[in-house]
Amino acid sequence: MLNLQVKSSRITYGIMVWWNECADASLYQVKLYLNDKGQTQLLATIPIERNTFYHTFTGLATYEYVIEVSAENREGEVIAQGKTSQKVE
Repeated sequence: MLNLQVKSSRITYGIMVWWNECADASLYQVKLYLNDKGQTQLLATIPIERNTFYHTFTGLATYEYVIEVSAENREGEVIAQGKTSQKVE
């Protein structure tokens, strides 16, 4: 499995996340997790079409979040994955 380079930046009440292109990807899955006191909880899974390499989460409360991005091929197999974390203040 390949490693996706995932980066994020804080915006007002949210997070902007972007990643590098994976040539064989037909779809990206972006997952947002709440990281509270060492426990993570999945909040959202967003499917992103293959020619888009960013997403913005807005309206987030003051917590630390983990964002995981995975690239899937046409058969639905995960071929690349990466993650980052960001605190919203």
